[in-house]
Formats: sequence, structure tokens, C-alpha cells
Amino acid sequence: MDKAIADGLDVISLSIDSDTPFPLYEDPIAIAAFAAMEKAGNATSEIPIIIVKTCLDKEELLKATDKFVVCIDKNTSIEDQVINVNQSKVAGGIFITNNFGTNLNVYLNLGFPAGFLNLQDGDHVLKYINNSSSPKAKIGLQGTLTGTETV
Repeated sequence: MDKAIADGLDVISLSIDSDTPFPLYEDPIAIAAFAAMEKAGNATSEIPIIIVKTCLDKEELLKATDKFVVCIDKNTSIEDQVINVNQSKVAGGIFITNNFGTNLNVYLNLGFPAGFLNLQDGDHVLKYINNSSSPKAKIGLQGTLTGTETV
């Protein structure tokens, strides 16, 4: 993949099937693809952030087109918020919640960039947004952490 990016290739199409899929953080294809995309410059641009209180209001999400949304769980269904964000045209979502549900694999198979933070960590993001005149977000591969070793 790195060679294809270096050669200027714009599209790489892979069809791979497995009876036992890797978790995203262990999937060598996903890791390589994300790293190649980052080297190509597609994952390093900063995108404006907007706070959408619960991400349950689809009209409010329409105003957030091409922005990262921060969705704050106020004892609502995080799954409904994820579905609404997935159906909108936002650049990505940051979900602040302590209610991750029981099936985290659902969150690893999203069709958009997303991060899930507990309320304590989410508070740091909210402070950044509230203290910045133009808050921005970007997603980039910093490494893969499995257990206690960086791979």
C-alpha cells in the first residue's frame, strides 16, 4: 500500500473475506490502509468541530455537514446517536458517554471516523472546544496499542 501511494495511485480496491475478522486495532489491512492514507495526506487535514447536544436531532445534524460533531450522552441511547450521525453528512463523530452498551464491535464497524470517550476524558475535549475560537479535529494513526505493547 505504501508503494502504491508513493507511485501516485489514487484508488486501492481490496476484497477479502474471513470467518474470524480481526478487531480493527489488530487488522493488518486496516492499519496499513490507514497509515498509507495518512502518508498521502488525506487524514491529516484539520476539520472544524461543532457540539451537537445529543445527536438525536437530525435537523441539527444537517447544520453540521462536513464538520466533526461532538455528541454528549445525557441518559439517551448512544446507539441512536451513532445511527443518526452515520446517516448524516458529517466528517466524523466524537461520542462522550459512559454507556457504551454491550457490543463494542458495532462501534468498530462504523462507516465514518469516530471516537468514543468516557465522561471524564470527554470533559477535556469539551474544555478545548469551549476555550478555542476555532476548534479543529483530525484523525491520524499514532500507533496501535494492544495490551501493554505498542506495535
